[in-house]
Amino acid sequence: MTEDLFTVYLGSRGGKRVALENKLLRDHSHIPETRLRRQLRQAWEEARPAATLKRQAIALRDCERCEGMFHSGWVRGEGPVPAPILFLGESPGRNEAQHHRPFIGPAGGLLNELLELAGWPRTGVFITNVVKCFTFRPKVQLTPRVAQGCWPYLREELRCVDPAYIVCLGRYAWENWTGEPHTGLLEDLRQQVHRVTRPGLRTFSTVFCYHPAAALRQPQRYLQPLREDFAWLGETAGPWVDYRMLSEESE
Repeated sequence: MTEDLFTVYLGSRGGKRVALENKLLRDHSHIPETRLRRQLRQAWEEARPAATLKRQAIALRDCERCEGMFHSGWVRGEGPVPAPILFLGESPGRNEAQHHRPFIGPAGGLLNELLELAGWPRTGVFITNVVKCFTFRPKVQLTPRVAQGCWPYLREELRCVDPAYIVCLGRYAWENWTGEPHTGLLEDLRQQVHRVTRPGLRTFSTVFCYHPAAALRQPQRYLQPLREDFAWLGETAGPWVDYRMLSEESE
C-alpha cells in the first residue's frame, strides 16, 4: 500500500476520504474489497483525535513516568473533541481520582456556575489538569518533576482538542503551560489574551483566571474578580459553538 496515500487518507474527511478510500481499493484489488474496506475504516477511526485520547486514558492507568511515586488514581481530560475552549487546572483531588473525572468537587461546582455566567455549557468545553494523577502528598504532586512527567499527556490533549482558547486556572497551570515562572502580580495577567507557543504545538490564545478553589478559600478576595473574568471571557470568546457540528458540516 502506498504509504503517502494511506497517510493522506487517515487525515481526510467527508467526500475526500471516500474518494481516497475508493482509490486505495482499486490500487489493491487483489485484496478482498470487504476486508480491505473494513481495515481502512478501522484505521481511519483509530487515527481520529477522540480515539487518540481514549488510548491515552488507557496509558494513564498504568503510567510510571514519575518513577517511585505512588498515586491512587488517574484523571484524564473531559469534553468534546475538538472544543472551542480548554480549561487547564492544577491537579485532581481525591473525589476526582475516585471517579476519574476532572473538577467534580466543590471547585467544580463553582466552575459550572462560572461557565453558565460565560454562556457555555460544561458539556461544550474541554476540562483537564496539568497533573493527571492524585497522590496523598500535595507538595509532591505539584512539583516540576511531576508536571514534566505529565507534559506528554497534556501536549497530546492540546493537539487533539485544538481549542481556540486555553484558560489557565491558577498560577500553577499558568506557569506550567507557558513554561516560565511568573514573577509579577497575578492580577496583571487578567482579562488579556496572551499568545503562547510551546515546542511541538501551534500558538494558542491563552487567558489567565484565578482557580475556583482560591475563590472558595477566600471568597472576599477572589470570587468577584473571578466572576468578572468569566463574564469578560464570554464576551471575548463569543457565544458557545458546537465544534462537532461544524466538523460535520465541513464534511
